[in-house]
Amino acid sequence: MDRRAQKTLFGRVVLTAGVVTGVLALSALAAHAFTITLGGPTGYSARIDVTQVGPNQLRILVQNTTTLGTSVSLPSGVSGSCPQTVTPGIDAACRLLASFGYTFNAISQSITGGSAKIASGSVGFGDPAGPPPPQTYPAGTDWSAEWGFGNNAPMDGTGNLDFLSTNESHMTQFATSPNRDGPPGLDGPQGGLLSRAFSDAGPLGFVQDTLEFLVNYSAELTAADLQALQNATWWVEFGSGGYFLCAGPDPRCTPPRKVAEPGAFALTGTALAAVLTVRRLRRRSAVFFA
Repeated sequence: MDRRAQKTLFGRVVLTAGVVTGVLALSALAAHAFTITLGGPTGYSARIDVTQVGPNQLRILVQNTTTLGTSVSLPSGVSGSCPQTVTPGIDAACRLLASFGYTFNAISQSITGGSAKIASGSVGFGDPAGPPPPQTYPAGTDWSAEWGFGNNAPMDGTGNLDFLSTNESHMTQFATSPNRDGPPGLDGPQGGLLSRAFSDAGPLGFVQDTLEFLVNYSAELTAADLQALQNATWWVEFGSGGYFLCAGPDPRCTPPRKVAEPGAFALTGTALAAVLTVRRLRRRSAVFFA
């Protein structure tokens, strides 16, 4: 084989190795993403998208997807002050998703802090400075002072959870400033999530309809930890003890949880493209040797 052919073949081998390495890296990332949906086709509902973005950090997108209509029933043993049927005139507090989390013993790591910001395509409303009209905040605005975190604590009749909330009980604020919704500190459900079924939450500050959280943990999260979180029972709270939904193995939860794994689907396409590339390179290399 002459020197030119050797260089060409070497380049193709390096390219092949690079493709395989890229696929393996994408595999690791894609395996650490999942989606939890809570609620039924009408009434109270929510979507939670979880992705690992660091050894001990998750990005969690939480969206209030509530629509008008009758909700799935409250989980047994859990009471709520908000009506089961969502109407345009329900109390402002009932419109806001104020808490979310999962069974506390799903993983051994504890939540230690994090941040919140208004997600892309969403907008915030609040009034820290004075009288109406309320101040408007664009996507990307820091919303950390309006939410906090707690470990091994109950929302209400849910049992103990690791969870995030705008409500004060059992919570440690992510940050003490900047104040976005008026009252200093946590004053949930103010600062919670409003679905697009409503145009406002009365006098309460809110984000419509998605927040992005970066959540830090006490130790590294393994693939087994992520799988355990995906299989855990997740809860959301509307208002302050207003209405609760859960999804997961807890028999109180209805309907059965629907889980999507967009990362896995993306991996399938990427892996297939990589395999086809490797095959083409092998065929071309075979021609060289001939």
